[in-house]
Amino acid sequence: MTAFRNRRLELGLSQMHVAEEIGVAQVTLCSWENGLRTPGLGYFLRLADFLGYEITATPKEDACASNST
Repeated sequence: MTAFRNRRLELGLSQMHVAEEIGVAQVTLCSWENGLRTPGLGYFLRLADFLGYEITATPKEDACASNST
């Protein structure tokens, strides 16, 4: 999660401000940034959006179909 910490610092934002904006405690954000914990998908997406990252995903072809004979 160092990319998130670097981006937050680049934007001049405090942990407290970001944590309040995404709805978590500052200590939680700190633990994510230090690699002690991992955010759930919802919080990960909130954090990414708040910091200006664009998350895109394209589904792979149906893995089951390609594995069947």
